[in-house]
Amino acid sequence: MPPDACARRHGQTVGRIAAAPARTMHDVPVRLMNDVTSPAKEIRMHWLWVFLIGLVVGLVAKLLTPGRDPGGFIVTALIGIAGSLLATWAGQNVFGWYQQGQSAGFIASVIGAVVLLLIYHLLRRRST
Repeated sequence: MPPDACARRHGQTVGRIAAAPARTMHDVPVRLMNDVTSPAKEIRMHWLWVFLIGLVVGLVAKLLTPGRDPGGFIVTALIGIAGSLLATWAGQNVFGWYQQGQSAGFIASVIGAVVLLLIYHLLRRRST
């Protein structure tokens, strides 16, 4: 490598021309995922995860609850979401397990969904 190329690479002046320093990997800013996502995208992703986890919770609750259960996958997801909300409310206000802002875990959400399905079966049995 010629001496002037080496000098240019390190930002030293060669003659009258000042060369720009070479960029290394450490000079390039690294963008984290949170830096490039918008708040609206984060909200959409949050609700997508709420729906998907609610679907899994509802499926597990339907497997654990005997009898014929209502609806398709949307109703199953809504049962799971409602079970999670019930478990969160009961854990915060009745049992004191969770602080404000904390939500119920997976097992508590499944228990909440099973309770909702049992209530549904009781009401359905009484109405027929």
